[in-house]
Amino acid sequence: MFPITNAFIQIVDDVIGMMFWAEPQGPRITLWDWKSGKFLIDRSSLQLPSGTWDFSFLSSRAYMLTCTAGQGSIEIFTFADETRNDSTTASIGALPVHVASLLLPPVLPGVHLMNMHTHTGPFAARCPVGKPFATANHARIHVVSIQYARTGCLRLIDSPRFCLFVHNRTLMSYIHQRKERGGSAVTVPWNKWGPLQTQFMHQREQFQWLRYVQGCRVVLPISYHVAGSTVQVLDFNVCRTKRQIFEEHTASSADSCINTDGTHVGMGNIFQAPVITLMPYRVLSRGELEEYNGVMIDDERLIGLKYPAFSEGDMKDIHVFTF
Repeated sequence: MFPITNAFIQIVDDVIGMMFWAEPQGPRITLWDWKSGKFLIDRSSLQLPSGTWDFSFLSSRAYMLTCTAGQGSIEIFTFADETRNDSTTASIGALPVHVASLLLPPVLPGVHLMNMHTHTGPFAARCPVGKPFATANHARIHVVSIQYARTGCLRLIDSPRFCLFVHNRTLMSYIHQRKERGGSAVTVPWNKWGPLQTQFMHQREQFQWLRYVQGCRVVLPISYHVAGSTVQVLDFNVCRTKRQIFEEHTASSADSCINTDGTHVGMGNIFQAPVITLMPYRVLSRGELEEYNGVMIDDERLIGLKYPAFSEGDMKDIHVFTF
């Protein structure tokens, strides 16, 4: 027996997925059918891609891994035929099928990834009671938090953090493409998928609480280093159409605007070339939440959290806001 230092559980339909770290072996991923109690996938660190750091479901029959090896990548796997209508039961003990490796922006020599976390909203079994409709499970955004470092540098300024935002449908599209073309897994360079289908931007503050993603919306951490800072919600349910792209006016305490100009991240001492991404999004800003220690998002509500220093998880106040 070896001690487990970290564990993460996610549930989608009839499948439970668990990624845990055991010393000294490293990460392990186990998936099982909670209805039958039978294992579906069990992969040790020796069977996972090099540099595996985090795990997330894409559907009940597909998942992604984040990997810090090389310039970093998102690895896509499936363990059932996602394109068949009769694919309702996963094969017991089947080996996962590696579909694609999506590479991150190329980095300079001497630069490596320190960590690469991923987070998305919860998968719901059904529409909440009393609501006529809810966000579909496939309409979701994945947030990948990345931290780089230069070899031999110990200053925080040499370890910048970035956020990569990508739609679930973008990742799932590679599974559908593989069904059509067959063959082995493909390796996709950053310039073939990232610039048009993602947003890549600086991360000023670390995410301290989970539940910061709901569908295509992401609530960013409060920045305490900026005077007059506000809470920002990014909404990626935006299309490049005349109906969507317009200047908004609101009489509430929230300010809203749509970004269709893209995001430019300079080379700095990290990247081989500037990182430019063009996926549009809406920004919603609220000022009354800046005094809170943390913010979560739940459906159409923002949850402000207040807790004293060294509270060890005890909450002082929880306030709920709508937007």
